[in-house]
Amino acid sequence: MKLEDYKKPDLKAPRYRPKSLKILNDIALREFKKKYPQYKDIPDKVLRSIVKNQNITIWKEAIAYRDGVELQEGLGCIFIGSCMPPSGSNVNVPLSLEHGKKLKNMNLGSDGFLAKIFFSSYTSKYKFDFRKLWKFKGCREFTRAVRHSYPQNWKMYVQVDKSFKVSMLYKKTIKRQIMEKQSAKNLTEYNEFDLD
Repeated sequence: MKLEDYKKPDLKAPRYRPKSLKILNDIALREFKKKYPQYKDIPDKVLRSIVKNQNITIWKEAIAYRDGVELQEGLGCIFIGSCMPPSGSNVNVPLSLEHGKKLKNMNLGSDGFLAKIFFSSYTSKYKFDFRKLWKFKGCREFTRAVRHSYPQNWKMYVQVDKSFKVSMLYKKTIKRQIMEKQSAKNLTEYNEFDLD
């Protein structure tokens, strides 16, 4: 197998940078204070720090627990899953630059598996409007924390197949919970002396 040459990327080439949108902008905070007037005296800086601390708590819990975290207000669930690498090229850029050949990232620390952060709105008990339009993108701190913790705990996380729908994972879990409740109910009502 012949290795392809790896061309160093042009760092001075023009780049496309998507416009970053902040959710906690002045308009959103003004609307929040209008909706909840009891918080109108709290400075915007304090409100932003409260939201940031809550988000940090959420992603730390998602890393620590196999089943992930269920978000407030029934918005969905975030969990970390183990996936096989993509069939295309998963290039190890620093090593390729060092040797001048295109080298694949083998992920030997995790037996070839990759970590992916999954978000699903199918976990909620009650469906809400436009749940299929919701999107999740992990912040930089979250993705870096996953990158550092995954090689040590990769066996702990749920293994997700490429062609598997995450919504099916929750449907099976809910079905299992219903079956367990039904079997527990049947056992409490069981009477071995009742022959009817």
